Amino acid sequence: MRKSFTALLTISVLATGVLLSGCGKSTSGTKQTATIMEQADISSFDSTMITDVGALETVNNTQEGLYRMKNSTTVEPGLATSIVKPTQNGTVYTFKLRKNLKWSNGDALTANDFVFAWRRAVTPETKAADAYRFLPIKNAQAIENGKLAPSKLGIKALNKTTVQVTLAQATPYFKYLCASVPFLPQDQKVVNKYGKAYGTTSDKTVYSGPFVVKKWTTSSSRWDLTKNQSTGIRRTLNLIR
Repeated sequence: MRKSFTALLTISVLATGVLLSGCGKSTSGTKQTATIMEQADISSFDSTMITDVGALETVNNTQEGLYRMKNSTTVEPGLATSIVKPTQNGTVYTFKLRKNLKWSNGDALTANDFVFAWRRAVTPETKAADAYRFLPIKNAQAIENGKLAPSKLGIKALNKTTVQVTLAQATPYFKYLCASVPFLPQDQKVVNKYGKAYGTTSDKTVYSGPFVVKKWTTSSSRWDLTKNQSTGIRRTLNLIR
């Protein structure tokens, strides 16, 4: 079943014309509304647990990772300040995050949010469907096999705005992994608060990207995207078609 969501966008977001053909007439002079048909149902907004294509488009517009895809072959900085050149024979990546990053609930978004999310993904008890994507990272294989603690994963926060990742071996496609959904950060306080219910409704999720989701549950036939007032990230709505 094709479901729909409504995007409430400022005129500045629409300036490139990405959504002009789908937008209704402006009523306030500052906002427009577009109703867009989604390709599939959404089962979860927990980026560690997502297995369905229905969530990918919405997550792409509501969450931001270290990198994002500029097009099908090129990555560009997301929450990172630049595209990192690895050191130590291509095995160590040191990412600098933009300053004063915020989650949609106002919590500070720091390097520790990446450490928490990536460790959670490789923890066997989490049963993340895409845990295998982390295998290029040092110790991921042993952790997923239950032979090492998740704290041994090759990722650490050097400070609040610096994430350092060590790979098991040089992996040229690692930059693309950093732009994918399983590698998104997560707010540990919110994940711990909701436990298994995290990501099961729009109100039990926090957002790091340019939009936030409103009025969504796993049984919703429609939901809203509105501008994220907390993160300061400004992008046009990105539609995967």
